[in-house]
Amino acid sequence: MPSALHDNHSSAKKCHWSSSDSCMEARSLSFVATIREVGFMLERLAVKQKMAGFTLIELLVALVIVGILAAIAFPSYRDYVRRGALSEAPTYLADFKIKMEQFYQDNRNYGTGACGNDGTQRVNFSPTGINYFTFACTLGANGQSYTLTATGSSGQASGHVYTLTSDNVKGTTAFKGGSVSKSCWLMKGDEC
Repeated sequence: MPSALHDNHSSAKKCHWSSSDSCMEARSLSFVATIREVGFMLERLAVKQKMAGFTLIELLVALVIVGILAAIAFPSYRDYVRRGALSEAPTYLADFKIKMEQFYQDNRNYGTGACGNDGTQRVNFSPTGINYFTFACTLGANGQSYTLTATGSSGQASGHVYTLTSDNVKGTTAFKGGSVSKSCWLMKGDEC
């Protein structure tokens, strides 16, 4: 506020109850100063309101950044979900191997006609709780060997096939939908 107006404004306060001409003039100048101050504040407020929001360029830059992050993050997330589904295969293959070895201890073979079968099916290869794979077992060498197979049947596990033999040889015959021949269980990369 200009100094002349400030002086008049303060002198108007001093003669608040006085009715002299100089006090009346000081009060009117003080009133004008107050109106000008209000006008300046309204102008500043109007400028701030005009500047509220985002420009089109700012929105486009934000959109490009989100697009780049999504292009990087989404494939990583899908691979993470796929690996989570694949963990079901080694878990159940190891469990079935233990059950087959227990069966062998009792019967001196891995089955007659079918894995884990001594006239009655003792090993269940379709227990409840399996979500992504189907499991199978094939006998070999007159019931003295077997091969367990986990085949991806739903979701992200489709296109994956894992094997485990009675000699504890692991194998991957299909990975991410492609045919492979690896002597390990591939989960993340293409190499053991």
